Amino acid sequence: MDIEKIVDVYVKIRDEKSRVKQEADKRCAELQAKLARLEAEIQRELNRLNVQSVRTGSGTAFQKLEIKPSCKDWGLLDAWILAEGTPPSEVFEKRLLRKFVTDYMAAHDGETPAPVTVHRELTVHVRRGD
Repeated sequence: MDIEKIVDVYVKIRDEKSRVKQEADKRCAELQAKLARLEAEIQRELNRLNVQSVRTGSGTAFQKLEIKPSCKDWGLLDAWILAEGTPPSEVFEKRLLRKFVTDYMAAHDGETPAPVTVHRELTVHVRRGD
């Protein structure tokens, strides 16, 4: 098979994958909106009954208090962590930012910070033609 045909088929499949994903995302958003309306109805009914949960033949609906933390001042949080002596790994999720590592490597002749290793993988990408 010649490379022209391979790239042509690749672009067509990628376009179809994107179209299918857009359709699926739209359908999932519609379903999520329906679920949100039903959750509001369930919440109203739990409030009306003055209960925390209700068991039905189809399942149990219940209330659960969840917290969703956010930070309005990262610098202040960093200072607080230092002052408290709290290990950052107990505050943040452990994940390296690719941009930080690549910027560091660019500034240090390809070296990484001491505890960081980099896995390199050669990948193939295709840009659409004109």
